Amino acid sequence: MIALDTNIFIYILNGHEEFGPLAAKLLKNLGTKSASKLVYAEVLASPKLNDEILQSKALSFLNELDIQWQEVNDNVLIEVARLRRQNPTLKLVDALHIASSIVMHAETFFTNDQNLTSLKIAGLDIKSL
Repeated sequence: MIALDTNIFIYILNGHEEFGPLAAKLLKNLGTKSASKLVYAEVLASPKLNDEILQSKALSFLNELDIQWQEVNDNVLIEVARLRRQNPTLKLVDALHIASSIVMHAETFFTNDQNLTSLKIAGLDIKSL
């Protein structure tokens, strides 16, 4: 299973010239996918979704994806605490995404955040687009 960071979804929704096609290919071509439900909050907070129609389209896009969504629950939060103890500079939001990936038993976490690709997390390969 692979796990996806929020930026993957934002690249697609914003039609990012360089990374949008790569992100779309990632969603289409690989097997089982997962992501934290936190993606909803981050995507819908985008300044580019400044009206109800765009917000509704983004929400429909997320709802129609064939993805296993991980709720932020006690197991994820305990994993977040462990990750942040081991990596004190890790931001809370990033720790939530990585912890969700671990709880979902993902082997790979795709992001385009270069601060995350340098992390060494046992059992999780963090890759850039």
